[in-house]
Amino acid sequence: DVDLSRKAATKRHDGWAGYRVGDKLALVWGAPRDMPDRTWKSYLRNHILERRLWLDTGCFTEEKMLRFDAELKRFRPKVILAYARALKFLCQFYKDRRITPYQPYSVITSAEVLDREARELIREVFGCDVFDRYGCREVGPLGSECEQHDGLHTMAEGLYFEIVAGDRLAQPGQIGKIVVTDFLNDAMPLVRYEIGDVASLDASPCPCGRGLPRLKNLAGRVTDFVVGSDGRLVSGVFLATYVIAKRSSLGNVQILQESPGRLTYRIAPPNGEASSTPEDLQFLRAATQEHVGHDTIVDFQFVNELPTEPSGKTLFCRSTAGWGAAAGTSLVEHVT
Repeated sequence: DVDLSRKAATKRHDGWAGYRVGDKLALVWGAPRDMPDRTWKSYLRNHILERRLWLDTGCFTEEKMLRFDAELKRFRPKVILAYARALKFLCQFYKDRRITPYQPYSVITSAEVLDREARELIREVFGCDVFDRYGCREVGPLGSECEQHDGLHTMAEGLYFEIVAGDRLAQPGQIGKIVVTDFLNDAMPLVRYEIGDVASLDASPCPCGRGLPRLKNLAGRVTDFVVGSDGRLVSGVFLATYVIAKRSSLGNVQILQESPGRLTYRIAPPNGEASSTPEDLQFLRAATQEHVGHDTIVDFQFVNELPTEPSGKTLFCRSTAGWGAAAGTSLVEHVT
């Protein structure tokens, strides 16, 4: 049964983070389809078997986060499973208001790219280890970190991974598009299915002793890369970490791009108040041109809040400029 196989793989990956069946789990999540319904059957199942606490990230308010903090301290889950960027936002809320949160045994992040800054902030605020996971709706869990945090072990028993750069298979360690073949789904086989994400593949043994191949340099979707006028690809994670994060007064920022060599920073100032200075914007423009190209056109757009996707995620980068113009370009120097 394909569903049972994927659930088993998920439980195995949960176990690497210390979770066992029956443990309490708190979810900082945004996909409406995953939320429990309000029937008595669902209530009993959650109360007796699943033992889960939910924070819907589709709409963040101070009241909701304070209530969730109180519920966490009452519920005392062993593990927190969360959208990476949503949990980063919650952690920043804790830190800004000097709130001491409940400390779980571990945190599992998924659904969005976990950048270095977010990992360090989550680890600092919750005082525990952070395990990243990668999956998709079409084939379920694809890979998870073990205690070594050196890449994500793939679910190789049921999925076959290829990394494609341009029109050929990538060399070990070279970043390219992820292509996966699903051996579990007999009803709708997916053969060399292009997910739209990029990473590199490492078949060398992990110090943990597990023999599963590892995905590394997972840098998000193809649309998470901006394209320079010269065809270079620059990771949105890189820009978020080494450009946007240098100016915390900006608040929440989203990168938008429709054509190579030109991008827009959509800025939602903290508390809805414009706090960025001309120096902040000048820094964004200069730093962007340094990494994306000196002839890059940089625009700014100020909004009250950043829009969320139907899944509840807030995209930090959306580029429709196209991968093809930069196919085969080396990405290593631009990926965190």
